[in-house]
Amino acid sequence: MQEEPDGDREISTQESADLLNMTRPTVVKLCEDGALPFRKITTHRRLWLSDVLNYREKQWQQTREALDALMADSYAMGDYDEDPEVITQAIREMGSGN
Repeated sequence: MQEEPDGDREISTQESADLLNMTRPTVVKLCEDGALPFRKITTHRRLWLSDVLNYREKQWQQTREALDALMADSYAMGDYDEDPEVITQAIREMGSGN
């Protein structure tokens, strides 16, 4: 495995899959579709850890935004008694252990 001076290192598709909580074939498809940069060493794909972590953060951000929009729509339709911002803050606090 190659390591950069900044501490970044290359990881396998299986390690990437474990970090992203998906199957290795799904990671390979993301690589081949251009969603995750990689380099090929003979038949093996290698990804930079920083690229995988950035991808994961982007996916989490998109999920949070979609859930926030869904909550706002539900609130607008009268499905919530509480303001969605109050609920969102409470959920984030629960997730951070505060």
